[in-house]
Amino acid sequence: MRRGARRIPRVPEVATAFALTFLGASSLDAQPLTLLTTTDGPALTSQGPIENEEILLLPSSSNGVEQLISSRAWAILLGDADGNGRLDDEPTEIDALAPIPGTTRLSIWDLAFSLDVDRPLRAGRVLRDGDLLRLTETGQIEVLFSEEEIAGALATFDDVDLDGACLLPDGSLIFSLGGNIITLSPGLAADNGSPLIDDHAVLMLTPGAPRAHVLHSGLEMIAMANRALGTSYVSLIDVQGLEIDPHGSGEDLLFATGLRNTPGAGTVLTTRDGGRVAHLYGRPLVPATFGFVDSEDLNALALVPCATPPPSLRLLTPEVSAAGDLDIEIGCGGPGRRGRLLASSLTGTKVTTETIPGLGGAGLLFLDRSDALFRSSLRSPKTWFRADGSGRARVTLAPPGKLAGTSLVLQAFVQETREASYPVLVRVTD
Repeated sequence: MRRGARRIPRVPEVATAFALTFLGASSLDAQPLTLLTTTDGPALTSQGPIENEEILLLPSSSNGVEQLISSRAWAILLGDADGNGRLDDEPTEIDALAPIPGTTRLSIWDLAFSLDVDRPLRAGRVLRDGDLLRLTETGQIEVLFSEEEIAGALATFDDVDLDGACLLPDGSLIFSLGGNIITLSPGLAADNGSPLIDDHAVLMLTPGAPRAHVLHSGLEMIAMANRALGTSYVSLIDVQGLEIDPHGSGEDLLFATGLRNTPGAGTVLTTRDGGRVAHLYGRPLVPATFGFVDSEDLNALALVPCATPPPSLRLLTPEVSAAGDLDIEIGCGGPGRRGRLLASSLTGTKVTTETIPGLGGAGLLFLDRSDALFRSSLRSPKTWFRADGSGRARVTLAPPGKLAGTSLVLQAFVQETREASYPVLVRVTD
C-alpha cells in the first residue's frame, strides 16, 4: 500500500473462509437495494444518451437506469486534479465500483472505484488503472488498494488493470482483471490450473495473506455464463462488474461480461446454481430492464442497501450561449416537493465547498456564498421549483451575458428532505 493510504475498516476477527467472511449476505435480500452500474462506452437509454464515466442507478420502483454521477459532476467532484488550470478531469471510464462496507447511502463518498487508464496528478503523482480509489469530502483521492499491492499479491511483473471489485467487511477484496497476467507464484498457478491468469478469472485477496487466491477460474466463469445464457462462448471478452448476489448463500457472485452486440450482452449473471441470469426486485437484470436501446455491456456493479436516490440534476442543454436558455430537469424524489436551484459563477479552478448540518444527498454545497450569482439565485423566484406527479421538475435559466466564456456550478436543493444534488458544471459559450 502506498504511504498515507487509508484502509477500509475491518471487523475485529478476520474470517478466512469466503462464506464466513460474508456470513449473512443473503439477508441483503430483505433490505431495500439500489443497483449501481457504469457502461463500457457511450450508450442510449429510454431516458436519453449517457456517457461511460457516468454512475447510473437502477431504482427498485421503475424500469430504466437513472443518473447518479454525470460527467459534468465528475468535473466538480475531482476539481483541477492534474493542475492544468481547467476543470476537465472527468474520468474517461469507471471500471470498478464497490460500496464501502457498512454504507447505507447512495453517496460518492462511500463508493470505491477504479479508472480505466492511468491519470497524472499534481507533483508527479499518478493514479493507476490498477488502483482502487476513494474520493473524500475534502477533495482528496485516497488509495484503498494500490496497483503495486495487487500485483504483489499476484506475484506478477505484468501490468495490472483492476476491472471488477467487491469489498467485504473484513477488508478482503474480490476482483477481476482487465487483461491477462502471468503469475510467478507456484501456489497461485496451481490454484488457477495455469500460470496464465486471464481476465475471466475471479480472485480474492484477504487481509494478511501473502498471495491472492482464485475463487473461480476463467474456464469456470465462461461455463457458468454459457449455462445461464444457453450459449457456447469460448470467451466473454472479460469479466467486469462484481458484487455479492443478495439471493445467494454468501459465496455467490453477480458478474457482468464484456460481450457486445451478442446474446447476453448487457445482462447481469450470477454464479448461483452453476450460472443463471440474475434477478433483482423480481425482474431479470437484462438490457430491457436497464432501459438500454442497444445491448450495452456493463462495466461495474455495486449494490447499496438504500432505496431512496438523492436529488438529481440533469442538463437538457449541456452547453448554453450567453444569449440562450439553459433547460434543467431535477429529480426531487417525490411528487409535490419544492426546492431551489442554486448557482455560482466559477472563477479559477477552486470550487468552494461547505458542509451543512443535516444536509443529505451529496452532503455538501459546492457553491461560493460570497458570489454575486449565488446571492442572486437565493433571491430570484425563477430558481424555485415544484415536482410534478412523477417527482420531477423543470427549470429554465438565462445566464447573464457577462458570464460568456465562463463556467457555472449548479446544484439543486430539496426543501422537504434537506437534500442536495451532486453539482453540475455548465459551460457558457460566447
